[in-house]
Amino acid sequence: MHAFAASLGMKREWYQAKASRPHHGHYDLPERRRAAAVALGVREITWRQLGRMLRERAR
Repeated sequence: MHAFAASLGMKREWYQAKASRPHHGHYDLPERRRAAAVALGVREITWRQLGRMLRERAR
């Protein structure tokens, strides 16, 4: 994830994570970088899909 974020010009210190919830770690992707991320293979998901993914990772 970090290498991919770096390829979009994002800094490592922008990574957001809490030790108590490591499965929630993420970068906030600015709207201006969205098209580039999708072109590189990012899969867009809905908030509902995100919630499902986070619940599954927590198990």
